[in-house]
Amino acid sequence: MLKAVVDTNVLVSGTILSRGNPYQVLEAWRRSQFILVLSPDIIAEIEAVLRRPKIFKKYGLSENLLARLVNALNAEALVLRPDTIEHLADIEAADLKFLACAYAGTADYLVTGDRALLQFKTYRDTRLVSPGVFLSLLYIL
Repeated sequence: MLKAVVDTNVLVSGTILSRGNPYQVLEAWRRSQFILVLSPDIIAEIEAVLRRPKIFKKYGLSENLLARLVNALNAEALVLRPDTIEHLADIEAADLKFLACAYAGTADYLVTGDRALLQFKTYRDTRLVSPGVFLSLLYIL
């Protein structure tokens, strides 16, 4: 089965919107169409972004929803504690955790909407793809 790291922006968008490619990626994971690979740092970042007052209030989120999401991520994703990786040219330090997680988890894909990451196309054996490309690959395989 395919393994994929899904970055914060995709998981947050998929949580707050019930349409679009990020939502479909989250639904594909819920249907066990791929193994979601995360780290505690990524899960903490997802929770922190969803707790931002601007997002929490605007999208009518609740403590119950956040607790269920964090519990599901911890229980149903493959959660790793990867080694940190050295700074890479043209990659923001905040994005290194996704690459480290992908490498540690031997992920096939890193799903991101971050154009700076997407320009690299691959990191070691992991392909960096947009949510739309990932979905097309899931449904082809």
